[in-house]
Amino acid sequence: MDFISLPFWTFEYVGPGPWKLDRREPGAFFEGSAFDRFVFGPPRIDRIRVIYQPDSNTAVATLLSGEAHYSVEALLHGEEGATLEAGWAANKAGVVLWGTDIPKGQEIQMRPEFAMPTQLATDVRVRQALAFAIDRVTLTDVVTAGRGLLREIFTHPHAPYYDQVLSAVPTRYSYDPRRAEQLLQEAGFIRGAEGWLTPGGSRFTLEQWYLSGATNERDSAILIDSLRRFGIEASSNEGGIQRTRQEERAKTSGLFGGNMGVLPDKYHTRNVARPENRWTGSNRFGFSSPEMDRIVDAYATSLDRAERIQRIAQMERLAMEQLPAIPTYWTAVVVAHAASLKGVVQNLVPEAGDERLMWTWEWQS
Repeated sequence: MDFISLPFWTFEYVGPGPWKLDRREPGAFFEGSAFDRFVFGPPRIDRIRVIYQPDSNTAVATLLSGEAHYSVEALLHGEEGATLEAGWAANKAGVVLWGTDIPKGQEIQMRPEFAMPTQLATDVRVRQALAFAIDRVTLTDVVTAGRGLLREIFTHPHAPYYDQVLSAVPTRYSYDPRRAEQLLQEAGFIRGAEGWLTPGGSRFTLEQWYLSGATNERDSAILIDSLRRFGIEASSNEGGIQRTRQEERAKTSGLFGGNMGVLPDKYHTRNVARPENRWTGSNRFGFSSPEMDRIVDAYATSLDRAERIQRIAQMERLAMEQLPAIPTYWTAVVVAHAASLKGVVQNLVPEAGDERLMWTWEWQS
């Protein structure tokens, strides 16, 4: 039996949380009862049942029917939240809380041996051209149903130091197809008879990959349409389970869309995914810069708040100049719950974490 599959970690596990495990059906649900010796006192709800439901449409139907009373973050987004609001409008049976604390973007292959075209990794002008060619305003509005936030840099706009960091980043990437084409021409790209921009006439397809999910699919479709209208022959590819394998993901030839970190500190050379660490490094696509390494090291060892913010600003400046990734938007995250469930709060920034003080929730008739 695998170590991680031992009963100690599942049915027999005893933790310090507010509920203790009573029953578990892997992949289906688990049930728990109140732990009266929880450090903050017994939870106000005696029993809970958590069900696994990866399909967002089914989750919406389950909430509207009253069979479920709460939906965690990352499952429901813009369109699903709007559907719930409409469904609960008449009977006031539920509440939709909107948040914008999941960062979206496109990570870029930085290893020349895997990148297609190679210039994607070797010429920053090509990455900058992609950033100018993506209509992030439309992407944000459509994918998030108008509830998300445009993402100019890594830092969240609601962070108290956002303006200070933003002012230190001179490079911005508002939608500008002319500037994008100019940069590609400087990098040796030409527009062929069919309208595609290619390096020296060598045709290529820019692959964009994403993990399965309705939001990621919408994101990819709009992104690819934007690039193709601009003149880059691009393809949308759902990664499915095979793209969760670390090595295959690290060798993605073009772009990989999805959730990105809230700071560019993962782009330290020590975090590069490679065979030696079984491709598990958080710096999946191989960006390496001695300057970034120095900044991240200084940030990690600083305790002074002002100095840490200064290091964040330096990281942001370098990341937005070199573009190991293109930030796109903060997605509209939905937390939905039954109106009779009291105490659910809204997270406004990623730093708030996932902790929602669930042991303080209670039913109110």
